[in-house]
Amino acid sequence: MTCGPPTSTCLDSFRRFSRSSERYTAQTGVLVNFKHQGVERRFASEVETGAYRVVQEALTNAARHASLASVAVSLWTDGNILKFR
Repeated sequence: MTCGPPTSTCLDSFRRFSRSSERYTAQTGVLVNFKHQGVERRFASEVETGAYRVVQEALTNAARHASLASVAVSLWTDGNILKFR
């Protein structure tokens, strides 16, 4: 599984993920604040998939184990490195 179709960027897939956060919020009551910078190109599929799944797992854990009203997800690049928090 890659982050998205070959013609899309990793950011496109995270934008779709961000849009689906409305469903996440409805199910969990946790608001997702998604920010990105400089993520307009493709990365290796393993990198994209790994980042996507780590964020997905972090949101799952936040909903299950933390008492919070919102979470922030940030995605950016540093040269050829995809970073997220």
